Amino acid sequence: MSTLKVNSIQNTSGVDLLTPIESGRAKAWVHFRQDATTGGGTLHPIRESFNVTSITDQGTGLSQINFTNNFTPIPPSSNQLRAGYAAVASGANDRFSNTEINTIILDNINVSTVNVKSFRLMSNAATLRDFEIVSVAIFSE
Repeated sequence: MSTLKVNSIQNTSGVDLLTPIESGRAKAWVHFRQDATTGGGTLHPIRESFNVTSITDQGTGLSQINFTNNFTPIPPSSNQLRAGYAAVASGANDRFSNTEINTIILDNINVSTVNVKSFRLMSNAATLRDFEIVSVAIFSE
């Protein structure tokens, strides 16, 4: 196997191709199980991740994602995108009606962590809940 090492990539017009790739990719992402814990009951098991070392259980519906490498967060009003998704398995006792919605809120993002709050919205009420499937991605310049 060979390794290609370069300092820059340009097209034939001399335009830098590496910067748009670096600025448009996720700085961190993770797919984890929020309804289970490991490490003596304090950590959520990670299924897959990039730039995430661990996820700390902070109570029902509350988790803290810990980044492997710090990065400078951009204020929410600028070009930073935080995306998230929560779901449960399709077991017969946990199916949703059309009045139920799962959602997560990502807040308090800083150089090394972001907090996740996961909710089930039903009948005009939001209830914190642990989900079997939680996915989060942080995009930044």
